[in-house]
Amino acid sequence: MHLKVAEALGWSDFTFDTWWIDDDGKPEGKPFWHGHDPVRTEVAPTTALQQGFKYVIGTTPNPNYHPERLHWPVPHYDTDWAATGPLIEKYGVKLERVGPHQWSAWVNETAHGGNHAYGDTPLTAVCGLIIHAKAAGKLEAA
Repeated sequence: MHLKVAEALGWSDFTFDTWWIDDDGKPEGKPFWHGHDPVRTEVAPTTALQQGFKYVIGTTPNPNYHPERLHWPVPHYDTDWAATGPLIEKYGVKLERVGPHQWSAWVNETAHGGNHAYGDTPLTAVCGLIIHAKAAGKLEAA
């Protein structure tokens, strides 16, 4: 679900692999989804290198590095309040518990869809709302 939300928000160029390359040129670490974030445009080599991202393996360029489209980890909007909270505020999303394991998310503003979505958690309800609003052409990206 987090990839569909990211796509609705303007993310692109998704890849599922490891971001880190060891000194021998082999992938290192657990694979994860990353992609081009339309909001993050900075290329910060020292920060990325401190985090373990290698732009070059010896003299061979890392095939996963695209300087014009630096990839970032895709946030888990369906489980991470730190990622989804700002979206709730940005779009004026209202949340309500409507059952023991059922949440409703909605916006009244026609510009953002003016509809409801339901989910097992508040975050999945918000994600559903964002996905539906984008499909209806009523969500501004980034």
